[in-house]
Amino acid sequence: LSSIIAFHVDPTIPAGQIGTRVGAVTGSADRFNILLEGPGGHTARPHKTVDLLWAAGKVLTDLPMVFLRSVDSRQPVTIVFGTAHGGSIHNVIPTRMELGGTVRTTDLALWADLPAMFEKVLRDVLAPTGATATVDYQTGLPPVINDGKVVHAAEGGIAAALGSEAVVPTAVSMGAEDFSRYLERIPGALFRLGACHPDRSVDLHSSSFQGDEDAVGYGIHAGVAALLAQFER
Repeated sequence: LSSIIAFHVDPTIPAGQIGTRVGAVTGSADRFNILLEGPGGHTARPHKTVDLLWAAGKVLTDLPMVFLRSVDSRQPVTIVFGTAHGGSIHNVIPTRMELGGTVRTTDLALWADLPAMFEKVLRDVLAPTGATATVDYQTGLPPVINDGKVVHAAEGGIAAALGSEAVVPTAVSMGAEDFSRYLERIPGALFRLGACHPDRSVDLHSSSFQGDEDAVGYGIHAGVAALLAQFER
């Protein structure tokens, strides 16, 4: 194989149009779980123990901001929490807090450094609190980096098949795709298949998502045209 292509529906682009981009088109996706621990205590005497709620609050608010100050501002990276659990009684400082979320970037070199950077910044943020932390950092998918030659050839083929107005620029999405693993071995590109429903606007991965079914036909034509164009470059 000399090249590969993939399409992903996009509810922000009308059916009949294909979103294209050279370079990073999606982010990476790592996940993490943080277990914070302390001796616990009474909320009337926080000075005699480790206030895990305060420690968790610092992690939730300070970790993303301090992390951003640790990387080049030209390298996009996001840390977003999705879970935070701990405590069950209003006047008891808990002994455990659990936090979880994702780390994403569009920079392939930075992605390789994220696990070590994450743990260092976390330790620095927690240092004043006295809390201990156990981190389970799981490296996930790398960003999708579209090959320029593959993209440009596909754009020409799609424009010839569907018209020049069918090819439109698309922005980077921080959502991840396992197509990136294929691109570690073979040059290729991921394109956005316009599927905006004319009567409703619902984001991807929603239980009420409904795309424009006309996108299927356009996708078949665009896919064949993009593939055939690879033989001509």
